[in-house]
Amino acid sequence: MPSKTPSRRLIACTIAVVVLLILTGVLFVTRRSMSGWATPMGVIAPLELVAVAIAMAIGGAIARRGFGAPAVGLVLLIGIGSAVAAYTGAPPEQTTAGRWLLRNAGLQLVLSALVAWGAAVVGERIAAARRSGSA
Repeated sequence: MPSKTPSRRLIACTIAVVVLLILTGVLFVTRRSMSGWATPMGVIAPLELVAVAIAMAIGGAIARRGFGAPAVGLVLLIGIGSAVAAYTGAPPEQTTAGRWLLRNAGLQLVLSALVAWGAAVVGERIAAARRSGSA
C-alpha cells in the first residue's frame, strides 16, 4: 500500500529540479538567448523547453518513479507564477496586456507541461534500466 507522505527522494528531486530551472532561466536571461519563435498561437521558446526537458529528466531519474505529475505541476506552477508576476508588473494603461500575455504564455506553458511529463518519464525509465542492468 503506497504511503500518503512523499518520499525523501521525491522531495530531494523536486528541490533539485526547481533550483536547476531557476539557474538555467538566469543563465538564459543573462545571455539574452531566451528569444523564441513567434507563431499565430503564441511564442515558442525552444531553449526554455530544452531546460525543462533536462531538469525534468534529471528529476525523473532521481525520483525513479512517480515524478510525471509533480513535474507537470512544477512547470505549471512556475509558468503561471511568472505570467502573473509579468502581468502585475505591466503598466496599468495597457488594458490588453492580460490577453496578450495569456495568448503568448499559454502555448509555451502547454508545450512545457508536455515536455516536462515526457522528460520525467524518460528519466524514470533510464533510472529503471540502469537499476535492472546493474542488479
